[in-house]
Amino acid sequence: MKTKVCPKCKLKYPKIKRKCPDCGFIKPRSVGDLKKDLWNVFSIYIRTRDCLRTTGCASWGLCISCGNLTNYSKYDIIHLGGGL
Repeated sequence: MKTKVCPKCKLKYPKIKRKCPDCGFIKPRSVGDLKKDLWNVFSIYIRTRDCLRTTGCASWGLCISCGNLTNYSKYDIIHLGGGL
């Protein structure tokens, strides 16, 4: 099992844990992880916004590419359209 060293107390602990079991130090999340989370939230916001604009319902939208009425989780942002 891979281990890492706590920068605060220098204790070795399993790499799969984010929190040091001895001193409680929590490693901050990376910028890449935060960007992934932000992209997911932003994507849901844009899809919901476009569904509300096209159908008035938060979970069903009108696709600008094929014209189908479908659940927003079935399409990516491009299919639902933006900025109508």
